[in-house]
Amino acid sequence: LAKPSGKPLASEELYERCKKSVLVMGSLFKCEKCGRNHVAPATGFVISESGAAVTNYHVVNNPKNLTLVAMTADGAVYPVKSILAASAAYDVAILQLDATGLVPLAVGPRAPVGSDVFIISHPDRRFYTLGKGIVARYGTMVRERQKVAMLQITADYAKGSSGAPVLSSAGDVVGMASSTVSVYYDE
Repeated sequence: LAKPSGKPLASEELYERCKKSVLVMGSLFKCEKCGRNHVAPATGFVISESGAAVTNYHVVNNPKNLTLVAMTADGAVYPVKSILAASAAYDVAILQLDATGLVPLAVGPRAPVGSDVFIISHPDRRFYTLGKGIVARYGTMVRERQKVAMLQITADYAKGSSGAPVLSSAGDVVGMASSTVSVYYDE
């Protein structure tokens, strides 16, 4: 695995450096309405030069998927060879791509509440969108009848961002987008 740098980067430098490691995860499925095949895009990221990548469990655990591929920012497409590890409770899957020579992201230390974070994702097919926010809080949530750790951030992201890396100002992974929650006030 890549070693965290800890050295803060300017936003534009962070984006250019990290987008090389962010993947478009494409699951091909047969549409029940029209009968044609469609692609449901999500996000993932590379963690080793030898093709290990991370995304959400819910991205890969869909029996309707005909196949799953990953595309890099430069347009190279790699099939998913295998799932190395997965957890439904933590909503994480580590995949082996049929690829080598990829640019990995480093996993960094826990980001303190209030620190700047960035997310590079594909919200609503707006590929390679950069969002910025802060770490809002840490907590727990119940998923698959298990209490799991949770990181909440204020950066914008939406459907298609599942599996996106949450990055520190140094470009190190400090979390992963898994779900969205909108808070509305209603009398």
